[in-house]
Amino acid sequence: MRAEVLSVALGYRYETLRENTGTTYGLKTWVETLRGGTGVLYIGGSVENGGLITALRSIREELAHLGSGKGRELDYGRWMVASRYNLGLATTEELVARVLHAARQGFSVGSIDAVPDVLASFQAAPLIAALNQCPEKGVLSIVGDRIVAARAVAQEWRIQKPNNRGSVSPT
Repeated sequence: MRAEVLSVALGYRYETLRENTGTTYGLKTWVETLRGGTGVLYIGGSVENGGLITALRSIREELAHLGSGKGRELDYGRWMVASRYNLGLATTEELVARVLHAARQGFSVGSIDAVPDVLASFQAAPLIAALNQCPEKGVLSIVGDRIVAARAVAQEWRIQKPNNRGSVSPT
């Protein structure tokens, strides 16, 4: 559930990349919940070679922005998930699909009824802690011109690690 809230919040932020730069048709975010509840966040899209540095910078900045816990995007994501929950149970077919999806993920049928309570008691801190690990523990995959990709990654996807003096230096 938290991963879905994050996906919606990031998607909301990435919509502006297309509007501001024109180098992409937009970055999309989606989440996959694995059996047992682990969430995997995906960010993807098509970006022109000339816009790759800007796109990578935008991804890092938005992850950092949400990771700071500032802004209302997580609340926006939470309420969008709540809205989808309500609208997604309008027919018997949708309810059956939701039950089957929960069962495939290893959740009980009762977990479907718990969604409003989970959203109402949503705590951002665990999500922010997980999000802050993305730049260092996430996987970055770029399909395209190898030289352009290598240059963009070297410039914008540097991992910041503390050195032995306590300051931060790129690696």
